[in-house]
Amino acid sequence: MNAFLNDWSPLNAVVERLGWILVHSVWQFVIIGLVAALLMVAFRSASSKVRYGSLLSLFALASMAPVATWFVLPPITVELNQPVELMVTPAASTAGVSKPSNAVSPPGLETEKAVSPSIVRDPTSTNPPPRRDLTRLKQKFSHALVPYLHTIVIVWCLGVIACSLRPLIGWRMVRRLRSVGTSQPSPEIVALFNRVTARLLVKRAVAVLESTIAKTPMMVGCFRPVVLLPVSLVANIPVSQLESILGE
Repeated sequence: MNAFLNDWSPLNAVVERLGWILVHSVWQFVIIGLVAALLMVAFRSASSKVRYGSLLSLFALASMAPVATWFVLPPITVELNQPVELMVTPAASTAGVSKPSNAVSPPGLETEKAVSPSIVRDPTSTNPPPRRDLTRLKQKFSHALVPYLHTIVIVWCLGVIACSLRPLIGWRMVRRLRSVGTSQPSPEIVALFNRVTARLLVKRAVAVLESTIAKTPMMVGCFRPVVLLPVSLVANIPVSQLESILGE
């Protein structure tokens, strides 16, 4: 997989960028989860509307965090195996040539200023600055994760596919409930159902069917909703009780 991505450098850059977004999303989601837990403790005596609004805001923040990370991350332009070319300037190439002490600089050229001994760092010092230690630790962590970015993206894609199967299976079950073992109810049941929908001010067209698969009364479908009534329920309860069930 890595060899294939190396042949497609734009795709390789996108995969690495996505991998870094997944890595950063771990600590981002942990922080958002901790904030949500603290808000639930703080809003324990508040209304459910306040708690719902705060959690909904944090959910929106968690959804926007990966998108913001995509634009904040710097562009990936350097490969790990890319050779580093050193540029040699003319001044560096002539650094080994000693200049006579009695040489006079041409007019118009400034001599190099001497470096103050007070700002020269002692090479024998073993305590580097904390900022440099943090940068070095960050670089070490980044270089350790780079070989696994492609694997992280692949595992994430497999997880997305696995989670996408659940709504597909649910959609298949709903299709089966609507098409298998259903029949038109009696005219008395249809009239009763129309009376209940008119009383509840239901403006959308909702159908009612009897089902041999459904165990309890249920409504399925979003764009074309259907109320399914179990055949055993319709045959064993009086019409008055069925009317109260449909009203629920």
